[in-house]
Amino acid sequence: APAGTSRRSWMLHVLEKVPREPWAAPSQQERARPASLLEQSSPLPAPLPFGAADCHGAPGRTVTRSASKEAEMQELKALIAQRKAELTEQGLGVRQQRRDPQVAEWDARLKALHRDDPGREERLQRRCQARHHVAVLLAEAVEGLMAPGPHRL
Repeated sequence: APAGTSRRSWMLHVLEKVPREPWAAPSQQERARPASLLEQSSPLPAPLPFGAADCHGAPGRTVTRSASKEAEMQELKALIAQRKAELTEQGLGVRQQRRDPQVAEWDARLKALHRDDPGREERLQRRCQARHHVAVLLAEAVEGLMAPGPHRL
């Protein structure tokens, strides 16, 4: 690269922040953008369908784990902590502790219980509601990347 120029001067910005609400007024940058880019930009994803009954703390909304699953999760957490303490006394590092077959088996079961939790989807929706923008790939950038062909990426 010539002196005084950045090595990354060729890099194309691929992501653009777009408001999640399709009814939001266009920003100054969107108004200044050429019409060809506006037509090519990918459409916004449809918002997740949930109403007042889906909100946290709504009346009549009861999402709880069964007592047996909760007890099993607590038992697994205690077993994992106990086994890791034993392995630490033996002088094993954290990476070796995670690779222990018994710890790995218990951890996989604990993750499966978390994944099957009925309140998981509600927590994810609540977390995503706070995000006001979604990163969207520009069609022009994708075309520019695909121009040499998929085997040249």
